[in-house]
Amino acid sequence: MLTMTRLLLAVFALNTAASVAAEPITRLLINRRLSTNGIEITPDGSHIVFWEIGPPGERRGDLLAMPIDGSEPPRVILEAEDFTRSIVARPGNYELLMLPDSNRVLAANPVNPQMGNQLFSVAVDGSGAVSISPRPLGGNFFSWELSPDGSRVLYSSNFFSANYGIYTAPTDGSGAFTLLAPPDADTGGGEFLPDGQSVVYVKRNQLVVEPTDGGAELEIGDLPADAAFLKVTPDGRYASFGRGELYQADLTRPDSIERIDMFGNARTIPKISGDGTAVVFPDNSVDLYAKTLANDTLVLLTEGVGSVGGPNAEVLIGDRVAFASGTQLYSQNLAGTDLRQFTTTPQFDEYQSTTLGRIASAGDGETVLFVGEFNADRRAELFAAPLLGGEATQLSDTAPFLASSSDTRIGPLELVADNQVLFGILYGVRFSNEATNLFTVPVDGSSASRQLTFFPDDFRISELEVSPDGRWAVFTVTDYDARFPDFGDTPREAMGVFAVEVETGIVTPLSAGMTDVYVGDIRFIGDTGQVMFGIYNSQDQTTSLMVSNLLAIPEPLGLAMALSAAAIVGAAVRQR
Repeated sequence: MLTMTRLLLAVFALNTAASVAAEPITRLLINRRLSTNGIEITPDGSHIVFWEIGPPGERRGDLLAMPIDGSEPPRVILEAEDFTRSIVARPGNYELLMLPDSNRVLAANPVNPQMGNQLFSVAVDGSGAVSISPRPLGGNFFSWELSPDGSRVLYSSNFFSANYGIYTAPTDGSGAFTLLAPPDADTGGGEFLPDGQSVVYVKRNQLVVEPTDGGAELEIGDLPADAAFLKVTPDGRYASFGRGELYQADLTRPDSIERIDMFGNARTIPKISGDGTAVVFPDNSVDLYAKTLANDTLVLLTEGVGSVGGPNAEVLIGDRVAFASGTQLYSQNLAGTDLRQFTTTPQFDEYQSTTLGRIASAGDGETVLFVGEFNADRRAELFAAPLLGGEATQLSDTAPFLASSSDTRIGPLELVADNQVLFGILYGVRFSNEATNLFTVPVDGSSASRQLTFFPDDFRISELEVSPDGRWAVFTVTDYDARFPDFGDTPREAMGVFAVEVETGIVTPLSAGMTDVYVGDIRFIGDTGQVMFGIYNSQDQTTSLMVSNLLAIPEPLGLAMALSAAAIVGAAVRQR
């Protein structure tokens, strides 16, 4: 087994190979047993906060924090009570919610197996932790969310009952929690209104609006038995909800709940227009409607067109909605008076769902992106079309990949800097030796697509994140055909993390060649040019958190040495 010292030396090798840079590219931040869903970065990018999971039979559950630059070692900011892994076996119980000011974090800590979760407000600098929930009695959190300014938290829990109650509390720990609704079988859900001073939630099957300090509540009306989701308009005036049947409510008036669909089969959560004046929803699996919330106006958007093409086959862009119907795409204003068609040829067989949805906005308010599939040719292509109608422009060309593939698909699909689209072409045999390479292309199709990566067959991209400024994409690559002498003739998955600068197309390995590990959970650290990712080792169940400084990536002259050194890092982690 390779020691941690050798792992550090391997990381050092990568940094040395890139010595033309002012700083190291990739460094090891910590290597510990961590709760995978209990790792957060403060909004200002200064600290990392994480739950540490002790080995079997030992005390575990402390919450720690440390500077992201590694200048100080981790410090305990919330101590767990004395219990062992043999008693509590699910690290997934641990949750964290960072506050906007980066100074405090909310932590749901399972204080012991008999007494369930307790909610704490914890200072990131270790200066103190305050409980902001009742002492739990076999309780669990069902949901929690912050007020718009982060000053209060709304949560539901079953601290005192088999049912859930609704609570709110100041997030800085300066005051006691407030019980808004006692536990009841028909109580739950809830969210803050935009002003942060009131919440809307379900209380004994009543939709209720109540001040966060527990003042006089306003009963909006009885909920239907199948009510599920709750969507509030940006101004906090209206809410829509339901499952199967769709309803709306005026949150300023009692007894204002009314049904707004026609056929009792509203199959998706409605989309609220940007100005909050209307909701758009498909009804009866056939037609698309817009409902003006301030009056009884219900508009059929797809009249004379046909059925909507599957779930999430529509997108709101400004005061228009773009949607797929049959094998064509259309846009319509919310008044239902200006139908435009922006595909006539070629005839698409269907539309592929991607990371952006079946149809997506290009971000300029004028262009629609979509992926059309041609069943006869076994290929998919990326297109852009003007929202107000006109012919679609083909942005990709997957035909060359059909020579070694049963079909082609598009994915991932992301918007990046300079009004470009970053997309992957996925080819090969599905669920076997699939491969992915990345391309960029201007949204307006003014130039041909440009290939960024040239991975061989069997190398597939499994996770991709784009930096906040759209300059970088960081992604994991899996080699399904990798074979290593350490494991004889047994095929092993090999994983690596790579970064590509969209403008230059320079691809840099941040780690590579690792087996028996899972690599992922890529997170950009604000706009600092740094990115963090985790390497989970299945042998000893530890997680190595790595931080890469993308601004330190060397010029192409030093890149070959960095590529070789990255394989050393991969071998180090592989053999741990």
